[in-house]
Amino acid sequence: MKVTKNRVLIVAVRHGRVAVIFLHEGQPTHWALSVKAARSAKEARGFLGAWMGRHEPSVVVLENPRSTKRKGKRATTILTALQQFADTSPAMLALACRMQHHPNVYAEAAAFAAAYPQMAEKLPTERKPWESEPRNIIFVEALALAQNVGFLPLDLPDPRDGI
Repeated sequence: MKVTKNRVLIVAVRHGRVAVIFLHEGQPTHWALSVKAARSAKEARGFLGAWMGRHEPSVVVLENPRSTKRKGKRATTILTALQQFADTSPAMLALACRMQHHPNVYAEAAAFAAAYPQMAEKLPTERKPWESEPRNIIFVEALALAQNVGFLPLDLPDPRDGI
C-alpha cells in the first residue's frame, strides 16, 4: 500500500473522553469527541472502527501507550486497545509522544486556532484558575500528536504577533 499523508485520522485519549480529528490534505475536515468511547476498550474500538470505515485513512496517529507518563490506567488501557485495533487495519499506524511546543496548552490552542480557523470554535480559550479544564482541550492534544509525527507543521503562527 502506498502511504500518503493526505488522509490522516488522529486519535487522542484523555480522562473520560476520546477525540478524533480527520485531516485531508493537511487540513482538519471532521472531528468528534466521545465520552462513551472512553468508558471501555470495546467502546473505543467501536468508535475508532466507525471512523476508519467512514473515512478510510491511510494513516492513524495515536499516542504511544508505553510513553505516556500522565495518563491514568483506563486511558492507557484504551490506548493499548486502540493500538492493537489499528495494527490490524490496512492503515499505517504512527505512534507519537506528546510534546508541547508552547508555554501552556492555551497558547498551543491559540496557535492551532490561528492556523486552522475551521477548528477555532472547538479549541479552548484561557480559563480562570477556579474554572475546571475545558473538555475540548483534547482536540489540542490530538493536533499536537499529528504535529509531532510530521503531519502538521511545527512553525505555526504566533497569535500574539497581531497584537
